[in-house]
Amino acid sequence: MGRPGRGARVTTLLGALLLVGCSSSEGPGEGRSESGASSVTVHYISEASEEILSPNWDMPARFLVFMPLVRNDANGDLEGMLLSRWEHTPDYLTWTYHLRPNLRWHDGVPVTAHDIRFTIDLLNHPEVLGLSPGRYSDFTIHDDTTYTVTWEGGPPRGGGPRPLHDYMVFFPRHLLEDLDPAGFWSWDFWKQPVGNGPYRFVRRVAKTMIELEANPDFFSGKPRIDLVRLRFGGDAIVELLAGNVDILPWPVQPRDALKLKEDRRFVAYHSPQGAGVVLYWNHGNPLFADKKVRRALSLAVDREEIARVNDLPDMALYDVPYSPRQYVNGDVIPPLPHDPEASRRLLAEAGWEDEDGDGVRERDGVPFRFTALASPGPGGRAAIPLQAQLREVGVDMQIESLEFGLVKRSLRSGDFEAMVHRYRGDILVHGSPTGYANAEVLDLLEAITASISPVLEDSLYLELAPLFQADMPLIRLLPGVEMAMAHRKVKGLSSPWQIYPVWYMDELWIEEEE
Repeated sequence: MGRPGRGARVTTLLGALLLVGCSSSEGPGEGRSESGASSVTVHYISEASEEILSPNWDMPARFLVFMPLVRNDANGDLEGMLLSRWEHTPDYLTWTYHLRPNLRWHDGVPVTAHDIRFTIDLLNHPEVLGLSPGRYSDFTIHDDTTYTVTWEGGPPRGGGPRPLHDYMVFFPRHLLEDLDPAGFWSWDFWKQPVGNGPYRFVRRVAKTMIELEANPDFFSGKPRIDLVRLRFGGDAIVELLAGNVDILPWPVQPRDALKLKEDRRFVAYHSPQGAGVVLYWNHGNPLFADKKVRRALSLAVDREEIARVNDLPDMALYDVPYSPRQYVNGDVIPPLPHDPEASRRLLAEAGWEDEDGDGVRERDGVPFRFTALASPGPGGRAAIPLQAQLREVGVDMQIESLEFGLVKRSLRSGDFEAMVHRYRGDILVHGSPTGYANAEVLDLLEAITASISPVLEDSLYLELAPLFQADMPLIRLLPGVEMAMAHRKVKGLSSPWQIYPVWYMDELWIEEEE
């Protein structure tokens, strides 16, 4: 878990443009510690101890102190946080936002639309460069709680501001406007931040702990957990088993969650993400030029087995790109089945036969043999069962393991035959280093990236899905999965949409078992 590039954080699947209203959740009473106050302790790595609440660390701990515009509710729909409601024009280019009335910073000063504009301008300042520039042609503040933004051709994906941004938080203008932006990343403010979220900063013990208390002025009422302690250092699993912490926030590795599977004190929560691990082809290689062959290789893949090898939880598996709304509504087309017999038949139809009985198919005397570069972690673990599955249909995939940076460099340069690596949305583009050049598919992917309308985006994904599945420009091997772990006494979390304890701490409560 490292320090991010400035403004490089790509919004999660949970931040999709699901245009719905607000909701709240209720739960039973909370347990109490001996001091009479309910509390939880969250584990974080020691390197984050001084900056965990600052923009220097790309972690959801920020949501304890600061609020985004919106977040996902338990159903995967968007609910307002800073916002009470919002409207947009039919083309989704002009948006009007209404802040909740009576929002206050922790020092009692009202939160206003001027804070929103100040934060966006601050993060776009040339001395800060904390965001990709937002492509808006107009930002109009109507009053303290209402503002309108008009976008030029749609806002950028990734680090820039977007119509409904679930990961970006906003800062108090009255405390920061006179500070020098050149020192933004090291301002003392980040060590004792004044936010507008459900918890207020109380104290810090250097390299050991940060303590936060429930905000009695929080818009939905004082959170039911009174104290939250961020504890730094030590092995996360050891600290959890020893009872020193109650929560391991995202990201928990599936293999770590597996270690705790039989311990009934803890519950693992998981959420699907859009990245995952894929098998890239070099389309300039004659082995992969025929889409019938690419389809045959996909039919040879047993995704469920690969997921089991990587200790992933049971979840739906897909082989086409999809929108978050489609996932929520169950509208994603299923992947090609694991069908080795059909795979063998298609390979034979394409002229690939095992003529010498060595178990590897040949065509014109050339064996179907290639090398796949594999990145560490899930990439490498996915490559091993994939190798065996392809061998069952007569295809010999050799594996060459390289460190992450070398694999990434090879992908960018196109210097590979095949590659098992994390999915990157910026690879299947016109001029792709994979050599993939189906203009119809690439045009649709480009249109999806440029779209600001979720309705249009859904229709583009629906149009793309059968074309993508017919062409198989790559094979999705593993879904992206994020996991969190909490003690069973922490109630209010749920898979797949509310797995992040620090993101939803205001909705959680404690139930001590008898």
